[in-house]
Amino acid sequence: MQTSRILVSASALANEQFEIAHNMPYSYVGTVDGVPPGKIPAAQNLTRDNLRFLVETTIRNVDDPFDGTAAAVRAILRRLIIN
Repeated sequence: MQTSRILVSASALANEQFEIAHNMPYSYVGTVDGVPPGKIPAAQNLTRDNLRFLVETTIRNVDDPFDGTAAAVRAILRRLIIN
C-alpha cells in the first residue's frame, strides 16, 4: 500500500511540474542558470502528502526536423524531463 501511495504522489507532482511549465511563456521555460535559461529550478525539494521528493528538472532545446532550419539556427522545441 505504501508503494502505491508514493507512486501516486510522485506522478501527481510530476504532472504538476509539467503544468507549471506548460503555463509559462516560452522564454521562461528553461532552468535557472541553465541552458536554455529560464525560471524553473534545476532541483527542488517538495513535499506532497507528507512525503518529501527531490524534483530534478532538465530542459533541452530540440531541433524540429520538419521546420526546414538547422538546429544551430533555431531551436523551436524544448524537451522537459522531470525526475
